[in-house]
Amino acid sequence: MVVLGKKSFLSLFLLIVFGAFSCGNKGKSRIDSVSLVPVWAEDTCRYINDNDESVFWGKYSESSLFRENLALVQTQGREQEYGYIDEDGEFVIAPLYKRATVFSEGLAWVVKQGEAPCAINKKGELKFTLREAENVLCFSEGMAAYSIKEPKGSFWGFVNRNGETIIDTHFKNAGSFSFGKAAVMNEKGKWGYIDKTGEVIIDYMFDKVKPFYREDRAIVCVNGLWGVINEKGEGVVAPEYSHMRADGKWLLIEKNKKWGWCNEDGSIVIEPRFEKGFNFYDAPLAPVRIDGKWAYINRKGKIKIKRQFDMALPFVGKQAVVWTSTRIGFINEDGRYVINPQYDKISRDYISNALDGQSYYVIVDTDHSYHR
Repeated sequence: MVVLGKKSFLSLFLLIVFGAFSCGNKGKSRIDSVSLVPVWAEDTCRYINDNDESVFWGKYSESSLFRENLALVQTQGREQEYGYIDEDGEFVIAPLYKRATVFSEGLAWVVKQGEAPCAINKKGELKFTLREAENVLCFSEGMAAYSIKEPKGSFWGFVNRNGETIIDTHFKNAGSFSFGKAAVMNEKGKWGYIDKTGEVIIDYMFDKVKPFYREDRAIVCVNGLWGVINEKGEGVVAPEYSHMRADGKWLLIEKNKKWGWCNEDGSIVIEPRFEKGFNFYDAPLAPVRIDGKWAYINRKGKIKIKRQFDMALPFVGKQAVVWTSTRIGFINEDGRYVINPQYDKISRDYISNALDGQSYYVIVDTDHSYHR
């Protein structure tokens, strides 16, 4: 049995929030209402509804939320392989893969042992194979970023839904398209943005970047500090925060090791005074950590659910996941348990969706030994 405890949860949070790019973008890919949640009691995965009823269960070591009516699951045992199930828990695509992504725009990337990444449709039919690819991201806005291994290192480009290279592999790193723009890195380690023709539309001048979260807004890092630019690359919020995340019309910020919120003009709306904070999204409450315990505040910064949890996630729909010691339960907006803390583990994909509005399973790497 694998239990996602507090330390591993924090590691997962850091990976999700500050890690690699992913398919889709935060504005469009968050599932705001989850009807079936994968949780574990000992070594059994149960997909439960809001009433804590097990709709079906399986011996999975990991599983995703349902995306495009299919969920990605990993079998238990010696040969842990990925396949896809429907909402009755029946395999639609057999567990044959060593690595796999969730479906995005009707396609998923899968990798069999010893093979290169392949794109399949929702019937499990092979559409094409990227034989030279080292890594591939999910499709977003009709294109998928992929890398190849060259003598000078890895280089990234983009393919379309037919497997044709649309933008050549000459970037040192790349993220997925969001609002018609993708972040790319040059050989000097600086980031900028391209359009769908591959033309650089915002010059390479940033140390780190995030995808555009609106058509005219993106979060960027200069000299270790984060701010906001518009679609022309002009500064909108000055880079003065050690961390920054889009949160609707607000921005979740960290300054002087304290977390709070500002608006898109840079004016503080909730003073940075919390040890850690996660997004409101569309909910009236957001989780914050105070003296080592988690509470929930409203949009005026007032505590509405007292500090009592060892870990807490943003609301997804009308419920939020919380930890009491290593046990996992669900609360409503009044702070009352609607599902008592009784589960040992919850899906990494649920956590990623709740925290960062995207799937955990968005990238595969090759198992093929081909090199140029």
